[in-house]
Amino acid sequence: MNLALLQAFAAFAGLLWAGNQLRRAPENIAVMTFHLLVIWFFLDAAGTPRSRIRREAALCTGACVALVAARFAIPPAERGALYSVTVASVRVRVFYLIPSLYVGYALVVEFRAAWRYSRLSEPPLRHGLWIIAAALTAKLVGSPLFRTIATAVNWVGHPLSPGVFAIGHGVLVTGIVAFPIGIVYSGLVGRFRAVGRWWRHLHDYRGLEPLWRLMYQAFPEDALHRLPTSRWRHVTTFYSMHRRYYRRVIECRDGLVRISPYLPRVEVAGGKPSTAATRAQQLRSTLGTHANELAPTGVPIIFAGPRESDLDADVAELLALSCALARPAPSPPARSGA
Repeated sequence: MNLALLQAFAAFAGLLWAGNQLRRAPENIAVMTFHLLVIWFFLDAAGTPRSRIRREAALCTGACVALVAARFAIPPAERGALYSVTVASVRVRVFYLIPSLYVGYALVVEFRAAWRYSRLSEPPLRHGLWIIAAALTAKLVGSPLFRTIATAVNWVGHPLSPGVFAIGHGVLVTGIVAFPIGIVYSGLVGRFRAVGRWWRHLHDYRGLEPLWRLMYQAFPEDALHRLPTSRWRHVTTFYSMHRRYYRRVIECRDGLVRISPYLPRVEVAGGKPSTAATRAQQLRSTLGTHANELAPTGVPIIFAGPRESDLDADVAELLALSCALARPAPSPPARSGA
């Protein structure tokens, strides 16, 4: 019993010592774990079976264990020294080869996944995946491939010059910088497009006000009231502008459908008026008929309807009518005396 406690205590002390060593040099493990998480992301996004994800985790765990063992096998005097000085040691070569091989494998898996998904995606996501694939290629060339070649060349007694190391480092830094750019690219482009869409909706929302005001005065019961929300959230979110815009479009179109039975038969027999100005004049006179509570003379029709069956075309027709209504009504021509 005492021997078992002693063994347990020794194992616990060994784990604490190993953890302290890893705490002092966490980049032995952190880079490999990061690449495992990136692989998991791509595999999970593609709906890969869990067995493949578990195999990748087991491979990374085995590489981490081998890396820790290789580090503890290096003499304390060689730890933390310059790579060009300590690479002559076989233990140091093994220590550097293990993460280089695993990271190289991980980068190849990530590159294949990014390239495959880019062919199935639409811009701007496709462009972002292209940037990620290029960044992964630069990281593959600048880190594991270059480090493996440098280790092999040093192994045979021909160390590389500092200038060559600087080139490899520059390629690696390029890949490191480009990788997060590719990740955020599609989100940034989408946000810029959302800002443009928000601004267009705000412009059209204000442009529809003359038409909306007339429809609201004629049919106030048709207003689409929504539940009250926080005023701060109403001002700061993009979606509040979109809701107000769509609500105004619907209210304008509903009002025109409601007023259409009051249109004189002679006006609608040949179809819709040819210009926005004539539609505006007709709408003003029809609203006067409705205000006088006269009986409608027709059935509901699509007044000032679009030529194409989509929302943008419908809004364009409504904006043209609203812009014509914003201008003063033309004065009736003066009658000449007999």
